Amino acid sequence: SNNQAEYEAFLAGLRLAEDVDAKEIKIYTDSQLVAS
Repeated sequence: SNNQAEYEAFLAGLRLAEDVDAKEIKIYTDSQLVAS
């Protein structure tokens, strides 16, 4: 589903941020599932 795809993209982004030692990340979403 679209929610599943958005959640997987969210997790991939978090992993990438960790891999590059990001000091700050900003996540924008309109999905209550991801944001809650």
